[in-house]
Amino acid sequence: MEDLFGTEVRLGLQFPKIGTEYKGCKILEYTHEEQKDMDGETKTWADGKPKMQVVIKLQVPGIAEKGKYDRNTETWDLVEDDEGTRYLFCAGGLFTAARNGLKEAKLKLPPIGGELDVKFTSVGKPAQAGWNAPKKYEITFRAEDPFAV
Repeated sequence: MEDLFGTEVRLGLQFPKIGTEYKGCKILEYTHEEQKDMDGETKTWADGKPKMQVVIKLQVPGIAEKGKYDRNTETWDLVEDDEGTRYLFCAGGLFTAARNGLKEAKLKLPPIGGELDVKFTSVGKPAQAGWNAPKKYEITFRAEDPFAV
């Protein structure tokens, strides 16, 4: 999907509440890239190094009928020309869940052509006053079975 200026619009998976999950998401590709803020500027650590993230492109079953989650109205809005492709931006709790899921599946990288399930499981305690509470997730990876019929 492209916007008016021909740039790719990357809709992310939305996790509006604890218990939100997506099952059977086909892994199309993944990248390792810098995190950006709302203005498109690279997020950095105190030492100036860029904060990184893993971005996994997915084909999500049933999402095209659901659309994109609108946090203001707390509803799912249909998206024109939606083909069910979504991105999982793995930073923070999602990065930890992806790393743990790969380790559990005995994989080093997300398996292209394989599947993943992801679930928003809980919210932890903030590290200090004024900080956001960390969100916790579970991700399960399944490599494509070369012997499947």
